[in-house]
Order: sequence, then structure tokens, then C-alpha cells
Amino acid sequence: MSYLWQRFIHFLIAVIFLAIGIGLTVFVYSNTTSVNIDWWQLHFTNVPLGMVALVPLLLGVVLGYLYHAPSGLHDFSQSLEDFGTFCSKQDEPVLGIYDVGCLTEAKKYGVVALSKTGEISSFEEKP
Repeated sequence: MSYLWQRFIHFLIAVIFLAIGIGLTVFVYSNTTSVNIDWWQLHFTNVPLGMVALVPLLLGVVLGYLYHAPSGLHDFSQSLEDFGTFCSKQDEPVLGIYDVGCLTEAKKYGVVALSKTGEISSFEEKP
């Protein structure tokens, strides 16, 4: 997929979620009816109906962000199309590496040492 299509899809997703957010905001503020919540040992009285929908959604968003935050290490700012083409032409496994330019930064990620011939002499996965 080209970089332009990726950007378009990201934009489209942002617009969709913006519309969902606007719809949820309208729902929360227009539903002022109070309800009582009795769940197991928890008892809440006079809870606005909009909050009944909003609180689990916000909790899901926060927990989802915390769960997926470490995977932010795998975001790429450039297309991997050329690398994919190169890999498909090889008859052996290929490892893509990137020099972050600083040893202290490199320790946050996987560290690869190369021999003078360009072969991997050591490989340490990210902590």
C-alpha cells in the first residue's frame, strides 16, 4: 500500500472517530435521566444515563491505550515497500536494522552488532 493511501486511511479513521465522539457527546448531554445501578456489592443512585455509557467507554479507551502504548515502538515514518521488495527477492531470511545513532538510545531497543563483512555477530532483543 502506498504512503498516500496509508495517510488517507489514517485521515478517514480520524474522521470516523471524530463523528463517533460528537455522537457520544450529544448522547451524554441529551440523556439526563437518572438511573440506579446495583451490581454485586456496588450500589449507585441517581447516575445520569449518559454516564452509564460514557464511563465504560472511557475506561476501555484508557486501558486500550495502556495496553498498546509499548507497540508504538513499531511505528514507521517511512514506507517499507522497498524493503519488502528486497526481502521477496532473497532466498534466505532478512533482518532490517536501523542505526539510532546513540548507544544509550539503542539500549531501549534491540541491539545488533555487525562484523566487518556485514554479518550479524551478536543480537540482543529489546528489554
